[in-house]
Amino acid sequence: EATMSGRKPPAQSNPSARRPARQKRPKLALLPLTEIGNAARFARAHSADVRWVHEWGSWIVWDGRRWVSGGAGPLVERRAIQTLQGIASEAKVHPRQAEDIVSWHGRCQTSRQVTAMLRLAQSDPALLVTVAELDAWPMLLNVENGVIDLADGSLCPHHPRLLLTQLAPVHFDPHLTRNFMTHTA
Repeated sequence: EATMSGRKPPAQSNPSARRPARQKRPKLALLPLTEIGNAARFARAHSADVRWVHEWGSWIVWDGRRWVSGGAGPLVERRAIQTLQGIASEAKVHPRQAEDIVSWHGRCQTSRQVTAMLRLAQSDPALLVTVAELDAWPMLLNVENGVIDLADGSLCPHHPRLLLTQLAPVHFDPHLTRNFMTHTA
């Protein structure tokens, strides 16, 4: 159902939906052993919890309830280092290229490689977000325990696809609100 603004928030994921127990993960293609390949590795590994805001010239990180910018730099750098450290594990998946992968992994353990990867990742469409996309749902209020749809008073779980950066420091009790509205109407 659309909010009063006429737009419908992105569909919420169903956390209770489960994969079949025996489903195999597909083998990921080996990305190029280059700085551009490293940027693609970073985007593949962190597109769920990291975004680049070009207008701000900074990264934002999903904290489980909202996207935060303050202090995001060190968190993103830590994820970048983890991405580079994980290159060696690709040798197990791609044994024919193992020697090249291990060699590239060794060359990537520098601050220059971390910086290059993050600079190139800033242009990856999976990581880009504009200021206009942030907090673009005027009928949604992000609170400590979820997101209130102000059109109908329902409480939904926090979700990164909503791109909310603000958080009201309150705990919403839908029963209390419903009782209040009934008694004051």
